[in-house]
Amino acid sequence: MPTRNSGFSDDALDRLAEACGGERPLRRSTAGELFPDGSCLDLILRSKSDQLELVYVCGKKTSIDAKFKVQGVIYVPAQIDPSFLRATLLPADLKANKSTGDLFTAIRDLFTQHGFSDDVSLLATHFVFATWFPELLAIAPCLVIGGPRSEALLLLDLLGSVVRRPLHFGDLERTILTCLPYELQPTLLLRHQSSRPRAKELLAISSRRGCQLARGTNVVNAFHSKAIYCGTALTNDDLGGGAIRVQLAPIRGPLPVLSPEDQLRIAKEFQPKLLAYRAGSHLAVSRSTFDLPELSSEIRILARTLGACVVGAPEIQADLKRILESHDAEARAEHWCDVRCVAIEALLAFCHTRPDAKVYVGEITAAIEEIQKNSGETGALEARQIGEILRSLGIHSKRDRQGFSIVLTERMRRQVHDLARDFEVAPLEEGGASCSLCAELLAAPDRTKAAIAESEEAKGE
Repeated sequence: MPTRNSGFSDDALDRLAEACGGERPLRRSTAGELFPDGSCLDLILRSKSDQLELVYVCGKKTSIDAKFKVQGVIYVPAQIDPSFLRATLLPADLKANKSTGDLFTAIRDLFTQHGFSDDVSLLATHFVFATWFPELLAIAPCLVIGGPRSEALLLLDLLGSVVRRPLHFGDLERTILTCLPYELQPTLLLRHQSSRPRAKELLAISSRRGCQLARGTNVVNAFHSKAIYCGTALTNDDLGGGAIRVQLAPIRGPLPVLSPEDQLRIAKEFQPKLLAYRAGSHLAVSRSTFDLPELSSEIRILARTLGACVVGAPEIQADLKRILESHDAEARAEHWCDVRCVAIEALLAFCHTRPDAKVYVGEITAAIEEIQKNSGETGALEARQIGEILRSLGIHSKRDRQGFSIVLTERMRRQVHDLARDFEVAPLEEGGASCSLCAELLAAPDRTKAAIAESEEAKGE
């Protein structure tokens, strides 16, 4: 059981500093600290006193008080606006878990018992675990929900009982991100995704660590985990990486109703357990080497994020691998249907069959239509449209008497191959046996792995 620490009054600290002939210890307000030795501080809200306190966990010892001195610094609870405290959830204490697997299974069962499929429940539970380690992740996890509205709102309400520091909003506005108490690091639960470009930009910004927003003369960090209901069908909008997309099916039979009392009961059961898991696992999460290098870049980063947050549970990581491989196959198929990717594929074919030749944009357009036809896609394209797409990729054509053309010089062919690598165009591997540029790129070090390593190093700093 947690014990109480006697603490020090401000007057006592002043007298102690004066008696010792030294300076008063540094005083810092906090909403949570993770220390390199594995100890941690976190906020709790005692139901009897209705006051914020700190819980300090060091090894098997747990203490609760209004202030703690750790490594020469006196920590006190952050001053959080009462309206935010009323709108969110904070644990009242800690409760030990038998194992990661037991806790993960219990939360996954919570979702399945309310009518959600096994795969949706699995991904939702991974999202829940990741929300408890925001300061350790390079990308904020984002659960994107599609499907019937009633089922989606039920899922958001369930999440609101188990994610770390939930805050419910209708939509994401810039004023929300700039007014949130960043030190609280809440998880945002959004019941509507705006179609406005600015709102989508904010979602992407809030998924990347280090992106700042201006608030008056100051800047605030907008990095937050979030779950978003985006309507009946999932979208392919760029949310800045880390997006977990789940498509909900209608729940057959009576739709479960989650009353406020049910939500509070679930929160009282799981919030203390998840806080204890955070306290006991953060060091292992920060040192995790879990990786699925065979996946495409964005899903690979998502796998690292989710897999790192389930400590000592290889069977759960194996399930994650299975479901993300399926998502990766779907994402690749959608990605390769993107007109930009098809344009690169067409240019790559010309590089292999007509090196150093002049290729007209009209020929490229016809090749794109043929590729799309073979993959079951239909729709007429105009050479002007393809010319604009090529310019957006940095490939500029020149006009002559017959139209706009591109000369496939050595430099241009290398540029096309670089684009094929960056956009992960499948035919790059098919040309590897006979094309020296393909072989060179396929033999090069894994750029994604290097980027992730660089991100991890920056995060550590």
